Amino acid sequence: MGMAGVTLDLGVRGQPAAMRLVEVMLASRRLPHALLFTGPPHSGKSTLMRGLAAYLNCAAAGPSGPCWHCPSCRRIADGVDFDVRSIEVEEGHGRIQIEQVREFERRVALTAVGGLFKIAMFPSAHLLTENAANALLKTLEQPPPHTLIMLAAPTRDAILTTVASRCSHLRLYPLAAGELRALVVERTDASGPDLELALEHAFGRPGWAIDILSKPGQINEFARQVETMLAAIGPDCSDADRLQTAADVATSGRSAAERRRNAIGMLEWLELALAARRLPDRLERWAADAATVRSGLTRLHGNTMVRPAVEAVFLALGRGQPIAGQSSAKT
Repeated sequence: MGMAGVTLDLGVRGQPAAMRLVEVMLASRRLPHALLFTGPPHSGKSTLMRGLAAYLNCAAAGPSGPCWHCPSCRRIADGVDFDVRSIEVEEGHGRIQIEQVREFERRVALTAVGGLFKIAMFPSAHLLTENAANALLKTLEQPPPHTLIMLAAPTRDAILTTVASRCSHLRLYPLAAGELRALVVERTDASGPDLELALEHAFGRPGWAIDILSKPGQINEFARQVETMLAAIGPDCSDADRLQTAADVATSGRSAAERRRNAIGMLEWLELALAARRLPDRLERWAADAATVRSGLTRLHGNTMVRPAVEAVFLALGRGQPIAGQSSAKT
């Protein structure tokens, strides 16, 4: 499936290690039945999963990748292919439910309609309920022929250990500054201050920068919010100001679902910001702060009310204390 001098293009950039592993798997014709992609949010995991799914079922795939023009490729790109399903958190739920996994299992039992593989993609595998993860585990233990399950999560330990152990692991990393700039410029028409702000706040995540630049004025509002947010968790800020900032974050958005997504996005960014500024002599404090943010994210994904969850994070970070009931950070 490969050819000397030809680079396989599945839509991601700046991930040579992951792409090399994929190329080796394809060239050996021994593709694992389950793949786990880990890396920061918006680092390219979903793009790589979709590109690989298209390549495997493409009617005209070549050494450089899928054609993206055949019926199968178009259906996969539009998210309507019967054989390739992206299983995500449904509206009104904080996590992926067992019924969604069982629906995929029913599809797997049917003959592939147009492609060679039955493929399930879980862009947020860390949001599987325990019951859903255990149901998926049964399929991983006895995978039907021509079935590929692809999972994505921030880290390997974010999903059930027994599920992770049955997957081949591919790690995606934040892009270097030059690679990030080149890709964002290629994919958007942004320039000037907006581009520079997006690159500064992206922490190497091209998907994040491309997404926020597609929304006029959004990057400036985001930069203002994070400046206020970082000040609120500092030692010189009062609890009253922390609560006000948390309220601003928690009420950003027109609908309840949008407000939850926005709050999750802000806490994900905050976790990366804390990691970026960690110092060797403050690793214990950084680990505790990171655990606090992850605890807040867990609460938000679990359908906890948005405002109390964000308030708890800001107060805990500002005071240097864990959230009540929070597990100790691993060091």
